[in-house]
Amino acid sequence: MSKVRLILLGLLAVLAVSAVASASASAAECKKEANKKFVLCLGEPLVLTEGSFPINIENDTTHNYVLESAGIKITCTVVGNGTNGEVVSSAGSTTVKKLVLEFKTCTVANPAHCTVTEPISTEKLKGTILKKEEIEFTPETGNTFATIKFNSSGGTCIVAGSLKVTGSPEGKGQVCTSPTEVTRENQLFECLATGSHLKLGEESAKFSGDFLVKLLKEGKAQKWAVIEGV
Repeated sequence: MSKVRLILLGLLAVLAVSAVASASASAAECKKEANKKFVLCLGEPLVLTEGSFPINIENDTTHNYVLESAGIKITCTVVGNGTNGEVVSSAGSTTVKKLVLEFKTCTVANPAHCTVTEPISTEKLKGTILKKEEIEFTPETGNTFATIKFNSSGGTCIVAGSLKVTGSPEGKGQVCTSPTEVTRENQLFECLATGSHLKLGEESAKFSGDFLVKLLKEGKAQKWAVIEGV
């Protein structure tokens, strides 16, 4: 083998090692960046990532899902999203889009003699990150989160019929918290009654419940985080 060829092979090997080292350093550096809002990072080590990724919503079995309004209380124990919902990251901004939640195994504590038609399905929701560890869900179009149908059971349900869950006239919805700067496969979204800007019919309403959010890439769950920019 000629000296020239050996030199060329040596240079190629050095370049290949340098490229791998550079890629590893880049992959490990998923951090705050100037002129970015909230960036999406995937994998282990974390890699700065853009694109659209489907999500799965799973029950946090330690909590129920409760909607309360004047004289009305609905409690559900099961939530899911089927194949609806995605996390979208582009140009330094990360949002949740096309999320449809389905609530099942629901009971009505008040009023008496009432049940609800299941599942209680939301309209398509979007999630906008307001600040570090805080996200607000609102309908993608209009102001209606869901329509709940009340039925009579064993007597007369005084609210029998359909009532809409809506956001505030100012466009506010349901604010939830999530420590998404912590890298996890299942991110916990915690929705408290104090974050509700909702109405059920004409009355103020409060929602509470926790969700485990799993992000998928090519069908496989990923460890993920959302990092705030500077």
